[in-house]
Amino acid sequence: MPPELLKHLRRGIHLPPTGWALAGMLAFYVLAGLIGRDPWKGEDAIHLGTAWHVLTYADWLSPDLAGRPFDEPPLYYWSAAVTGKLLGWLLPLHDAMRVASGLWTALALTGIYYAGRELYGQEAAAASPMLLAGAAGLLVHAHDAQPMLVALAAYGGALGALAACGRKPRMGGIFYGLSLAGCLLGTGFAPTLPLLLVAPVAILVHRPRRPALAATAIGLGIAAILTLPWPLLLAVAEPDRLRGWLTAEIAQFTAGDGVIAGHALARLHGVI
Repeated sequence: MPPELLKHLRRGIHLPPTGWALAGMLAFYVLAGLIGRDPWKGEDAIHLGTAWHVLTYADWLSPDLAGRPFDEPPLYYWSAAVTGKLLGWLLPLHDAMRVASGLWTALALTGIYYAGRELYGQEAAAASPMLLAGAAGLLVHAHDAQPMLVALAAYGGALGALAACGRKPRMGGIFYGLSLAGCLLGTGFAPTLPLLLVAPVAILVHRPRRPALAATAIGLGIAAILTLPWPLLLAVAEPDRLRGWLTAEIAQFTAGDGVIAGHALARLHGVI
């Protein structure tokens, strides 16, 4: 490359990147490798198969895998079925369903960006999503069908919400509630527990504490409203499925050494 051209390109790059430059870099990261390939063995094939069942049989209440109950929360499979329905005319169905992973990854990067901006200021905000995108494990899992991406998005959203709740309690409470609901409906109780435990810490560190307390109350209310309909409908229509799901969730609390939060974070660590 000619030295003059290289010097011109360097002058056009501002570090840390901001605005459209940052958005373009992260969009390329999200989209690269997401489509244009067959499903990978393992997680990709399993979760695409479950989403395919939801889409094909309209079984939105209790997804199956190869004709057998799949005792996992349904949110990722709902989102993958929706993207498959919307984009199936444009892309192969497995690619269209995998677009859901890109959406959850984008939400995670957006949430962590706003958390960084709230905690460290505009100049340092870009570092948060870039560090997350640079996690070696996420490079693979961000581009396969992976329900734990819902938890990653929820953690990013909750961090941003709790960081801002002292200044914007209503907005912070709404996004905290959405994050809790998304994590519970997407990945279950164990990954959601740390999000519940961090709320008292946010209340203690904010001064005054009343706005953070109000944001937490709003968030818990929204989370309850959004999460309760699914298990209640399951209890009425398919009680055996509800028992199977609860049994699988309780098993996470009793497996191994019983360290619940450690188990939840270990599952998330598998993504990043």
